[in-house]
Amino acid sequence: MVYNAEVVGMMLAAHFLLTYDKIELPIAIYVDTQAAIESSDAFSTKPGHYLIDHFYSMINELHIDL
Repeated sequence: MVYNAEVVGMMLAAHFLLTYDKIELPIAIYVDTQAAIESSDAFSTKPGHYLIDHFYSMINELHIDL
């Protein structure tokens, strides 16, 4: 549950960046859940991992490098 909530928070941050007109670099999104941080590096079919995949697709829409 904490993992899902943390990744949804990341998705909300990405949504804000997508809808905000004036983005200044660098951008930092802080995450304090180890599971969310570690899951971002690898493909997985575990429950809830689709959320991190969606987060990355949102970040890719920004056309910035992580």
